[in-house]
Amino acid sequence: MKKPLPLYCYRFQDRHGKWRVRFNDRKHSTYLKSAIGSPEFKAEYRAALLGQGEVKSPSKKASEPGTVSRIIELYYKSPEYVGLRDTTKPNYRSILERFRAKHGHKRVSRLEKQHLKEIAASMGERKSAANNMLKRFAVVFEIAVDLKWITVNPAKGIKKFKIKSKGHYAWTEEDIEAFQKVYASGTRERLALTLMLYTTCRISDAVKMGKQHIKKGRIQFNPQKSDDADQIIDIPVHPELQKELSLIQHNQLTLILTENRTPYNARTGGAWFSRKCTEAGLPQCTAHGLRKSGAVRMAQNRRSPHEIQAVTGHRTLTEVTKYTEDANRAGLANNAVKGNKKKV
Repeated sequence: MKKPLPLYCYRFQDRHGKWRVRFNDRKHSTYLKSAIGSPEFKAEYRAALLGQGEVKSPSKKASEPGTVSRIIELYYKSPEYVGLRDTTKPNYRSILERFRAKHGHKRVSRLEKQHLKEIAASMGERKSAANNMLKRFAVVFEIAVDLKWITVNPAKGIKKFKIKSKGHYAWTEEDIEAFQKVYASGTRERLALTLMLYTTCRISDAVKMGKQHIKKGRIQFNPQKSDDADQIIDIPVHPELQKELSLIQHNQLTLILTENRTPYNARTGGAWFSRKCTEAGLPQCTAHGLRKSGAVRMAQNRRSPHEIQAVTGHRTLTEVTKYTEDANRAGLANNAVKGNKKKV
């Protein structure tokens, strides 16, 4: 029995009769050369999804004790990695495998702080990626310190690049109206928008949500990105969301389905929704931007940070303020101007 292939991959025989695997998502095409299901194959597949091209599999020499490749392998078996959420592991692994493909053969003992600075600087405008790389290896190389391969963690203490960004673009009311004009009530696009806007859930939660999460007029779910396995978001169903839920005409376990009536995952669901935004003339809009807009709406309605936190599920109030600071600033300005009127 042939091993199943992941999304966008297919088998074919080349002119020599050899079976090969090709990745093609219509934006990027490459060959996956390693054995199907192996760690190397998974690394190549993740790199292909990110449009990174072909990734060379680490050589046997690269996995020798004391090498970068070997310490990465040990990290994958460590509590720090095993305890991560399933939605987080692929992202971390993608970062590490790209580094491993280029530097896996190098000795950890010879890798100094300046070398990592140069590697980060070589990533050019990809400052966020450089910062994420340094953050991941600050944890990985701590294992090398514990094993006494090195005495000092070279990834610690490196100054990160400053990122001048307010994060994901928050949908405006005009954006929401424009999307609704294109996708009528009853469509899966409208359902997705309404679900994320009125629950502020992430796309990773939206694609897994089903009727089993809705009881007695409330939605209850455990956020996938929560560090607390017992955290439950418990919020009332908004009338606009209830309207869309009542129009669902299937009995599948997930509310949002593909054209083939199968569930999305976080990546394919996010890509699908972004494409629908672009087709609606809103290329700046994303699924995560709706989460931000939902929080901003609550702030504009003078909901307290604690009330907003109960809906969004953020761990700290500091995280909530990142979403709502613009709305709060506008409200304070309105109050200031109103209070500045002269009495006649």
